[in-house]
Amino acid sequence: MKLLRMLCLPLVILVSMPGSAQNLDELIARYTGDNVEGYVNPLVTGLGANLNSGYFVGAYVPEFGFHVDLRANAMAAIFSDDQKTFMATTEGLFTPVQTAETSTIVGDGVGTTVSGSGNTSYTFPGGYDLGALGTVAPTLTIGSVYGTEAAIRFLAFDTDDEDFGEFQLFGFGMRHSISQYIPNSPVDIAAGFAYTDLKLGTIIDINQSYFHAEVGKRIPFFQVYGGLGIESNSTDIEYIPDDSTEEVKLELTGDNKFRVFAGFGIDLAILHISLDYSLGSQQVLNAGVSLGL
Repeated sequence: MKLLRMLCLPLVILVSMPGSAQNLDELIARYTGDNVEGYVNPLVTGLGANLNSGYFVGAYVPEFGFHVDLRANAMAAIFSDDQKTFMATTEGLFTPVQTAETSTIVGDGVGTTVSGSGNTSYTFPGGYDLGALGTVAPTLTIGSVYGTEAAIRFLAFDTDDEDFGEFQLFGFGMRHSISQYIPNSPVDIAAGFAYTDLKLGTIIDINQSYFHAEVGKRIPFFQVYGGLGIESNSTDIEYIPDDSTEEVKLELTGDNKFRVFAGFGIDLAILHISLDYSLGSQQVLNAGVSLGL
């Protein structure tokens, strides 16, 4: 468990960067209604894209034969400038109601301030000032029966970090060889599915599904691969806003819809190294190191 906590440390560090003195739950609780979706969406989209990365490497799946692989994947969702701001509307009793461009949760740590009636002011919360969001997830892959292999991810611990809180991750995936049905196929072809559930802090629950297909070519000690994926992201947020006693329950949808990816791998006996890049609604760089037979 100590090793698994170390593997997830980059995620804890990035979410807890000193862009704000408040923790994740406190920042989100500053908002209600439509503002929440605009504020949190880049984090939801970035985490979702990361968690759909690295389940499988390459495109080769043997038809039969036992193999097991334990891999540590490091994923980085790279945020664009337009993910760092959104249009928010003042809330509560503040008058007159105003709309302003301000920081999302991955934007800068200084929120926008607008002036109102009677020399009052309203300050929208800032973000964590993130250029990228890193996630590390260990993955265990086992196969193969009739060209099918399975993968699982599981982590659950309290980070002991006041800014971050609890981290719970569960995911599984399956992949099947398509090229086994094509006699003398010059390339490897596979397709599969993955599901991931992530609980972040005390109020965010992200559910991910991912359908993917890939094509690859192997030569001794080296392989190249590429493919496409269709993904969906559903996030439940439950919290009590500031200055309120009524719980808010929201279901948000991330921008994750479609991605294309390409990468390469190096195979050295039981050591395997891979690097791939995904381009879609969210850019993701994924690197993996594994030990397997």
